[in-house]
Amino acid sequence: MRNLISVFALGLLLLVVAGCALLDAPPVAQIAVSPTSGRAPLTVSLDASASLEGRGLCTYVWELAEGDGLMAKRFGVRSSHTFERAGTYEVLLTVADAGGRLSTARELVTVVGDEGALGLLRIVSWELVHEPGQPITWTLHGSAECLSDAPLRYGGVSADFYDAQNQHLGSGIDLTFELLPGALWEFVIPLTDADPEAIVDHAMPFVSGASL
Repeated sequence: MRNLISVFALGLLLLVVAGCALLDAPPVAQIAVSPTSGRAPLTVSLDASASLEGRGLCTYVWELAEGDGLMAKRFGVRSSHTFERAGTYEVLLTVADAGGRLSTARELVTVVGDEGALGLLRIVSWELVHEPGQPITWTLHGSAECLSDAPLRYGGVSADFYDAQNQHLGSGIDLTFELLPGALWEFVIPLTDADPEAIVDHAMPFVSGASL
């Protein structure tokens, strides 16, 4: 009987310890932006309700790049924002708990206009690739879609690369030629002008040119 009580007490203790560890887990930001592409002006909804609470999650901060160095901020679990101009924009969500611990998540929004390069080519998806031992160790791989009703003579996608402190490390570009209507172009953008020891945390692609 005494052994049974001891086993029960030990199990209860482990359950309490596990529960405390779970409650003390750091926050995890989960971002949902809808839609992620469309024509200007484009209103998107921002939803952070899937974020995991840490030690009393207390703040949600949204930062939205608007081009030309301008930033917009929103606060709360849910919000919205309207992008007035064509471009490719980054949406950054930062959540913080009562202990001051932070977690971030990012999403990319592509806004196209009725005319010009940004109305001819749309970035669909992208990912940052690290290949140690290669001459160029950091590249951005992605796909872009031709939105034109006629073949594009050429299209270009560029990217800016940043470290964990949002310091700009360098840029890169990839070009394509004779892109048919509706076709997907798989682009690869290398970071060619950075310190070889640079550690890239994130990158932001954008349509840099296109013509019929």
